[in-house]
Amino acid sequence: MTHPSVPVELAVAEDSAEETGDRFWQPISSTFGNSDIAWLESRVGVRLPEVYTEFLKYKHFLEMRVGPVDFFRFAPATWRSDFEDEYSNWAPERILGTGLVPFGLECFAEAGPVCFDTRIDCVKADYPVVFWDHEWVGTGQEVRPMFSSASAMFRCLRSCVGGPTSGWFFHADEGESAEMTASKRQRLAEFLELDPNGAGGPARQYFTSWGIEP
Repeated sequence: MTHPSVPVELAVAEDSAEETGDRFWQPISSTFGNSDIAWLESRVGVRLPEVYTEFLKYKHFLEMRVGPVDFFRFAPATWRSDFEDEYSNWAPERILGTGLVPFGLECFAEAGPVCFDTRIDCVKADYPVVFWDHEWVGTGQEVRPMFSSASAMFRCLRSCVGGPTSGWFFHADEGESAEMTASKRQRLAEFLELDPNGAGGPARQYFTSWGIEP
């Protein structure tokens, strides 16, 4: 993977990097610990889902796009300031200020931040996951459902990884074979079944509007 601004901790030496002007990077073991969880929860004002903080404890990365979610950049030395930039870049009075805690970006339509909806009282802080759409501010479509919970989101995103249609089985490609379309339909059906009260329920229209239907 290449990126024009790679922290030294994540950098990988490659001969071709000189030719492109980019630098190669790889994920590394995370240094995110309990004191970081305390800081982050204090910053956003709520307890965060354990499945999310465990995710942050696993690896540091520059890019992590899985299915419809592009997680915020999570570099060792700069993640706090990077998160702060994201919080301030996206209408904080309508998002973080209302109880929507952003942690990534919706990347199918580039609508805006993907958030934990902490306005909903949840056991173990396993909040619903929604996305905020900058094109529908002030309407009933401003905040739209994505997954029924944080744990359901990670369960669904794990299913996106691997195989010839990895992460891209939501979209139909021009000229693709009938076999490929059938494979995508099957994978999408399995994805939706993993979260019947979210991705396969209220958010079903969103996930089936990109050219593939189960």
